[in-house]
Amino acid sequence: DYTQTRNNLFNSVFNLKDGLVTAAISDTDKRNQFYLAMNRLHETANSGHNALRKGDLEILQSTAGMLGMGSITAPKSAADAADLESAFIQGTYAQAVNNVSEYTRFGKSKELKAIIPNFEGTLANANLYIDASNKQAESMRRISGEISKNPQNYQGAKMIGRYRDGTPIYDITGLDMETK
Repeated sequence: DYTQTRNNLFNSVFNLKDGLVTAAISDTDKRNQFYLAMNRLHETANSGHNALRKGDLEILQSTAGMLGMGSITAPKSAADAADLESAFIQGTYAQAVNNVSEYTRFGKSKELKAIIPNFEGTLANANLYIDASNKQAESMRRISGEISKNPQNYQGAKMIGRYRDGTPIYDITGLDMETK
């Protein structure tokens, strides 16, 4: 399931106990603030309504700078929020890898015991997420293509948005079971 896979990936990266974020951001206060802002960004990506609070964008922008991600913009949709979340997952992973090599170089590998399994989990979850994303995108394209070719057969379908690549997204709840 796409959403569950994305949630698993999110948790393996941003869990405050042993997620990769613990290796990427050493300052506990900044890490906690980032975690709260990321949770609200994640909620926005999952629900489509803006769950970000005043100050969250500044926290995300500051953390993006720490992670070497450059400038970010406020998400305008669930898809934008999901894309931004993915960018933070990648940035956090890259920074964690960099910091782990520094820890190892300076003989501090004991501190890493708790998070090393999450590197493996993150890679596995990332692969599952990519597969699920590709399957979801293919399904959307197939449904959209069918509705576009034969709109007279799908009059109860309503276009409710567009996928990242511009493919229309249809709400097909208005169609009878046979047509679905």
